[in-house]
Amino acid sequence: MVWKTNRLVGFLLFFWCGSMTTAFSLLPSRGASLAHVIRQNNDIRFPATVDDAVESSTEQSMVGTVTFWIPSSSQLSKFGAKSPVGNPLLIDAVQHLAQKVNWMAENRLQVTVITTKDVPHPQVLETDVLLAIGLHSETDLASAQNIFQQRYRQRQNRQCQLALDCSSSALPAFVGPYDPQNPSLAAQYIPWSQDASGKRMYERMSDILQRWTSDEFCYAILLFLNQYSGHTIPWVQHTTEATWEKGLLRNAQEFYGIVSKCPNCLLACAQEPSCRECINVLGSIDARDQVASYRAIVSYESEALKQFSLCIMTKHNVFDCHATIPTFPKVSAVTTWRGKPLTVVDGKAILVGHLDDASAPDGSRRTDVSWKVACGANVAYDQFPCQNQVFYPQGSQNMWYDPVFRVQTLDGRDVWCHRHYRVRPQPQQPGVFRLSVLDNGVTSDELWHLVGVADDLSWACFHYAGAASAVGLQYTGGLLCTPDGRLPQGSAFEEAVACLQRAGIAPWELMVVDNDPASPGAVRAGSPPLNIYRSKSQQVQFQS
Repeated sequence: MVWKTNRLVGFLLFFWCGSMTTAFSLLPSRGASLAHVIRQNNDIRFPATVDDAVESSTEQSMVGTVTFWIPSSSQLSKFGAKSPVGNPLLIDAVQHLAQKVNWMAENRLQVTVITTKDVPHPQVLETDVLLAIGLHSETDLASAQNIFQQRYRQRQNRQCQLALDCSSSALPAFVGPYDPQNPSLAAQYIPWSQDASGKRMYERMSDILQRWTSDEFCYAILLFLNQYSGHTIPWVQHTTEATWEKGLLRNAQEFYGIVSKCPNCLLACAQEPSCRECINVLGSIDARDQVASYRAIVSYESEALKQFSLCIMTKHNVFDCHATIPTFPKVSAVTTWRGKPLTVVDGKAILVGHLDDASAPDGSRRTDVSWKVACGANVAYDQFPCQNQVFYPQGSQNMWYDPVFRVQTLDGRDVWCHRHYRVRPQPQQPGVFRLSVLDNGVTSDELWHLVGVADDLSWACFHYAGAASAVGLQYTGGLLCTPDGRLPQGSAFEEAVACLQRAGIAPWELMVVDNDPASPGAVRAGSPPLNIYRSKSQQVQFQS
């Protein structure tokens, strides 16, 4: 529903009607060993680790069950379209997804991967989420059709089933109470009904799953379970938009909080074109969709937007959101470098990397950047082109980190964006760093691990996990960085990728970054503002 009124009144109603999708997420620019694979009754189950699974199950109740149904024969998947290693085998991709979605749910899921050869009939009929992926053979489709039809006839609101990249149209989908084959009148015309809510979830999941990235695939599953399992999942628990699911009372309370606590900032945003357009774009997407939300925010950054989000999110937490840094997967920093135990001083020097700074280590190329991101693993934050990292000291102990990256905005411009992070090396944990930043009015807290680095500084790998508490946002990712932004070659690439794998990041999740300074977009953007925060007076030698 859209109201057409004048100026501020119309703008306020616009917020209340569902356009407050301000997921002001942050640019994380940037373990545990991979999960044990346990075969039971011909199923493949993926707890993160045995100890983690036991500990988690005793502390928190299980959320639900997820089943991936894949072909009996080997075939390539649609994942990894931007990866330096290409598309993975479907079995490899799905096994990793089984691990990842459980990590994101804090090890509170039972996730199973099956093929037609080993379908556990009762379990598949009862599973909460059933996703059939890449089924094309007559045998696979016949077996899947039988199961899908049985589940369709006996469906429950806590369940959903979808077929992705399958040859048959005879695999009926449903999501909670919504039946897309026979949509009810309530689903189409009564937006506050359960059927309409299921329809919105179906459309959201279908869109996100078809993007074929691991982050978004897991996100879609968690969205469903958060709404229909009876349990909350912190990763997707909070949203800053007005929704029918929240109900009239809570929407009204949040609307009143915005108007009563931040009237001046609200008016300024309504009068500023970029801020107004950003809110307009955010109003058409789910606030928890980090990819779409962050693209909108970086496209329309403005001081009015920053002050508005600072007021309603950070100062007053109007939406009562909370989030903490994810703790899964368990990640460990590298312990040695150049044949010696890694020290805190070494870790800081490696961050400074190739920057022309007194604190840079031996072997530094002494350039205008510390590192360039060659490829990254988070689809929302790590695939921007021309990602420059500038790390430098603040005094003798702490540091600053200034990522400078190019954005292709939604309205077709090429612009440079930058952030200013405070970096706190962890004194008892060499190679581990705590980062914080105020990004468009919202504070983000991050934990970085240096998970690998070449002795000659030809590459370095980082894993990061972060949270923006005021918007209820959690995220993880990883970076492979080099001096010039080009991928390492041969055995060096294999070694770097292995470091990220130990931190729970599959090679096919990585997305190659376009660092070509001669590309049309880079030329249009002009020179990057690499020293926008840094000055020569800040150059000091680190002290142990």
